[in-house]
Amino acid sequence: AAPEREDAAPVGRLEAHVAGVWSSVLKVDRVGRRGSFFELGGDSLAAVRVLEAIRNELGATITHRQLLSAPTVEALAIAIERFNVDMEEGAL
Repeated sequence: AAPEREDAAPVGRLEAHVAGVWSSVLKVDRVGRRGSFFELGGDSLAAVRVLEAIRNELGATITHRQLLSAPTVEALAIAIERFNVDMEEGAL
């Protein structure tokens, strides 16, 4: 197996929250901001659990496709922020 590379800790509350969800769902102690969801052991069932937790805890609806396109804490947090900005603009 390849040695694990060092991964930066999540930055900001949103990344920390996403990392916490992943840690809980994937049952891993540490989730860095650039670790791949799938390399950390995520599969389609875990993805559904993550998406449900994000919807319930953050009120953000992220699709399975968005998770596949943004498989790191950093990228998924950006996708969630974009979703929230779009919602705010659409409500005006």
